[in-house]
Amino acid sequence: MVMNAQEGNHDKDWYGDSAETFVPTRFMGNDTNLPHLTFGAGNRICPAVALSNHPEQVLTLCVIGIALMTPSEQAYWKRTVNFPFNKPVDDGSHLMKTWKYLEESGGDAGGKNGLDVKDLDFKHQEFLNHARAWDGRGKIYTCVFDVDLMASFVRVKCPVLSLCARDDVLFELVHHVAELKSEAQIEKVGGGDFEPVTDAANVARIHKEFLAKHEG
Repeated sequence: MVMNAQEGNHDKDWYGDSAETFVPTRFMGNDTNLPHLTFGAGNRICPAVALSNHPEQVLTLCVIGIALMTPSEQAYWKRTVNFPFNKPVDDGSHLMKTWKYLEESGGDAGGKNGLDVKDLDFKHQEFLNHARAWDGRGKIYTCVFDVDLMASFVRVKCPVLSLCARDDVLFELVHHVAELKSEAQIEKVGGGDFEPVTDAANVARIHKEFLAKHEG
């Protein structure tokens, strides 16, 4: 049995007529134990819920391919990528579109950001994830494109490590990290859009050194 968090988070009986609209302010001042199901529930609840509710206890922050955007950049990305490119169709062609998307990492013509075809197991895993998320993907992106992440980022008080591959689709946005936090440590890694998996050793090494530097 799996909890349907997506359905629960859009329950009009709980959130009213705005259930389908991203309104994070609805949770401000909400003192219920579980105002939403984003972190799951019960014994398998995501441990990040404690950090989310108590940001003052966060000692360091590591971000990979962070999507810091100006309003004009948000508008551009919303027009460019926020569409259901692999909506299911009768002939199954949406499945091949999903497979090709992973090779090209969201439409990069040269495919330079895509998965290494030799890593078939991981590619298949990502294929299943993307195929299932054909509709939810747009809702997630809407959160990114409609929220002022820059304003949230400047409020971070702890040391920041920003990692991104040069061939990551979000690499062109990395400069915002330095603009907003000149003291942040910015490192280039490999792996295209899938750095934590395809360049895991390098990501882990840099992160470990960063944590050791700020220990205590």
